Amino acid sequence: MDKSLSLGSWFRTETAYFFRNFFRPWRIFTDVTFTDGSVEADNPTIEAVSDGSSVLASVVQKAVCYNQGALIEFAYMSAERHKAMRIAYDNEDVEEVRNCYKTLVDHQNAAMREIALHNFQSLAEYFALRSIGAQPRICLKGNSTVESNETIIRLFGDADVKYKSNTRIENNTGHLRIKETGTFFLENDIPTAAARGEYKNPRLDPEKAKEFVEGRIRRWKDCWDANGEGDSAYYRSTLIVPLTLWNNQLSPEFKSMVKNFENVDRAIFGYLCFDHVDTNYFTEQDAKVGYMYADLLSVFMFVRMMYTEMSDTYKKTTKVVNEADPEVIFKPMPQAWKRKSTEDVGRELMTDPIAIETTNNRLITVDEQFQEYVGAEIEA
Repeated sequence: MDKSLSLGSWFRTETAYFFRNFFRPWRIFTDVTFTDGSVEADNPTIEAVSDGSSVLASVVQKAVCYNQGALIEFAYMSAERHKAMRIAYDNEDVEEVRNCYKTLVDHQNAAMREIALHNFQSLAEYFALRSIGAQPRICLKGNSTVESNETIIRLFGDADVKYKSNTRIENNTGHLRIKETGTFFLENDIPTAAARGEYKNPRLDPEKAKEFVEGRIRRWKDCWDANGEGDSAYYRSTLIVPLTLWNNQLSPEFKSMVKNFENVDRAIFGYLCFDHVDTNYFTEQDAKVGYMYADLLSVFMFVRMMYTEMSDTYKKTTKVVNEADPEVIFKPMPQAWKRKSTEDVGRELMTDPIAIETTNNRLITVDEQFQEYVGAEIEA
């Protein structure tokens, strides 16, 4: 560390380097501007400002600033709580192991919710810049496995919904297309696409969509199963952006350290999803901005995995938490393990994540405790 810099200045300098070199926000920023020709003619746009992007720059700056602090806090607090959990395990203190385990999981669950909702609000500010009227809905989804089936589950949304949106991946065109192609999914005319059999959604009746396009059904909402939801549930445009490490310059050393996890650069940690009631709402520029936020959220997802699913300590403490007689789990440990520094977390973290093999891309499942937490949120 440069001694001429204060700790705060050093943090800002190092974090700025981190974001510039490993994530997309600054790499895409110069491509994202607002002019009269930036979106479809039938969508209202803001007037061009002096440098073509200063209004958007304010939104981006606030988003990066918030995520900078949130990431530092999330990583540090997770590391400290993981360390306390490991010390308790080394001391064979069953009650403390359980307390530390719960503290770590509760912290990460609540923090992930707050981080997601804050970024949804930031995205709402972005969309407010270029359109009036109804704003798109935003939610974060993840991967799960239900009876050996790859399943998409809803984690957090900017608004509660009454209907169940969890579905097998083959029943949703957008998520399946991302798995197969490795890029974002954009459909700006769902009625026509569904009528042609080119778009599937478990809540949408394709035959009714065809009747709607042909004029035999007057109301678009009559083509959907939404259990009395508001008009926003019957959307005509959708944009889905994957949370990944794609298009980053990951070193061979990093890839090799993530053991039992081939093609980490093709991992899909989740999906940032948008939908809107109008046709032709989303643009490829929206996809670029979506990637910026998805990239930021993917960092939190990966850090969470480092201290849970990738951690040998977490796996061992999970057995203690779930075992009726946890004393049988503790056995004399080798001296080499005893000597291992409790602060040297990184060397033993990245092992054996839960993943679903695919031909090219990998769907990374959300850990069980996170799924339980989100399930309680949805049912509440």
